[in-house]
Amino acid sequence: MSLSQAAAQGAWIRSFLEEIGLDIKGSIVLIGDNKGSIDIANNPIVGRGTKHVAIRYHFIRDCISNGHISLLRYPSSHVTADTLTKSLPFPAFIVHRAALGLTDRGSSSKGGC
Repeated sequence: MSLSQAAAQGAWIRSFLEEIGLDIKGSIVLIGDNKGSIDIANNPIVGRGTKHVAIRYHFIRDCISNGHISLLRYPSSHVTADTLTKSLPFPAFIVHRAALGLTDRGSSSKGGC
């Protein structure tokens, strides 16, 4: 559902840019970390596991087939924003915290927050 919404936004942005005279070459790349949703979007076959997905969420398939959108998967281990949206195992949290430029300045040794 999120990919389909992002595709709709991407299609609107593409249309707007073309209306003001910019020539858009290639596709807009959407990056996601959910393998299942990317596989469903890339596969035009509706099976038993996907028949519950509303027709409006298949919009992304049209965008992919006409070349306006392409999908790229980044595993969660490479998505620094995950630190801000979900709980992570401590080692992954440390890596992403460093990527955000945040450091532990020893606050735990003082007993404070």
